Amino acid sequence: MNGFPLLPRILVTAEVEVFTVINPSNGPGLAHSQPPADYQVCIPSLVDAGAKQNTLHLLGYVDTANGQRNSVEVLMDIETYAGWDEEYRPEGVYFDNSPTGAAYLALFNEYGNSVRELFGETGTVALNPSAVPDSGYFTLSDLIVTVNEDYNIFNFANLPLSPSTPVEKQIVILYNAPNNLDFSETIVDEISAIANIKACFITPSSKDTEYTSVPDSLFQLLGSLIGMFRNSFVTLC
Repeated sequence: MNGFPLLPRILVTAEVEVFTVINPSNGPGLAHSQPPADYQVCIPSLVDAGAKQNTLHLLGYVDTANGQRNSVEVLMDIETYAGWDEEYRPEGVYFDNSPTGAAYLALFNEYGNSVRELFGETGTVALNPSAVPDSGYFTLSDLIVTVNEDYNIFNFANLPLSPSTPVEKQIVILYNAPNNLDFSETIVDEISAIANIKACFITPSSKDTEYTSVPDSLFQLLGSLIGMFRNSFVTLC
């Protein structure tokens, strides 16, 4: 954890909070179903791994097709996740392929309200437009993937940083990173300049396969980020 600057505003902790997106079948599966048998095995193991220090946060995957998916189906997916038994149930929903335009704000506000009604007021609403959406989406959500970009062309200086697009709600996902990336001397230095960013995930995989495997460098990334900020990682189970 040496070799990078620590800014005064950075909270140094002994652990890193991990956001894990659960996606059994491009969503939860059949309406009102429980998770598949293999997920009933792996989810409790994940929860147990992070339960002691409350460092693991599970989110259920829901595709929104850029706002074009039938809203009844989206709401049913939310309801299905909320109906999972306690040992499997996520604490919120990750809305993939979410739109950026203001025309869908009312619809996604409905989705967010559904999450908080079914999971409780602390239920997490995460959006993945993979771009900077209308600022209204920051109001209705807790997490937003504002960047899903090739590591080799991304510049942290281009992140939208304003009161209406708070960095502490933003997630950065970078793919095509070098296999031998030295987190302690390169990317972590850049991250440290905006350490209030909510979460990040960096993988050597391509965009098409970025969620299909855990990168070999995962633990090096987590180790470097421990000294940076509390929330650090997004993956899919």
